Amino acid sequence: MSYLLYVIQRFTQDNDRVKIRLEGPMEADDPEVLNFLREYYLREPSALPYGLATDGVYNRFKHSGNWDFIHDVIKDLFKNERGKFFIEAGALDGEHLSNTLWLEQELGWSGLLIEPDTENYKRLLTKNRKTWTSNTCLSTKPFPKQLVFVSVVKRKTSPLMNDVGSMRGMSHLLDVKLDTNIYDDWNKVTEDMYSMVQCFPFVSYIKALNIST
Repeated sequence: MSYLLYVIQRFTQDNDRVKIRLEGPMEADDPEVLNFLREYYLREPSALPYGLATDGVYNRFKHSGNWDFIHDVIKDLFKNERGKFFIEAGALDGEHLSNTLWLEQELGWSGLLIEPDTENYKRLLTKNRKTWTSNTCLSTKPFPKQLVFVSVVKRKTSPLMNDVGSMRGMSHLLDVKLDTNIYDDWNKVTEDMYSMVQCFPFVSYIKALNIST
């Protein structure tokens, strides 16, 4: 008898969940969404020593492109701000082209690093950043959803750039076009991998971590 009651109760609960989903997308701040995000997609800051790169080639290229310009802007804006909270979406491996590592190390900021590319995220975890991390992406809609993610694995004409991680920074959601941007041309000479990635609205991360302004 008790087993029958359990089956009926479970059936009712499952039906209730289906009905909720049939009503439409779940709200970004729905308690179930926030609990799910906390439990399955947010990893706490590392308490281990930093595991930053010592490889010469990697360190030569990790601040390439317009990194210097962005870094100077960040320093000018936040040089007197200590102990704040940042969110970096598209964190790569947590060190290559990072615009937040300086805030963390020099000004004592905490934060959240969001990186949807699985390989980049694995590397990010080895850096032992003192921040929350999440192997997800920002939703393009005001509600959580799963999207097809294109991981740029290799630029066929440049194995070196693949090694230092620049090409993986070109990973993107399927059908996203940057238009007139050089990356659109580069995407034509890459080898891609496809996967499903869970995405959450910006406000979901804020509320799940209980961040206030």
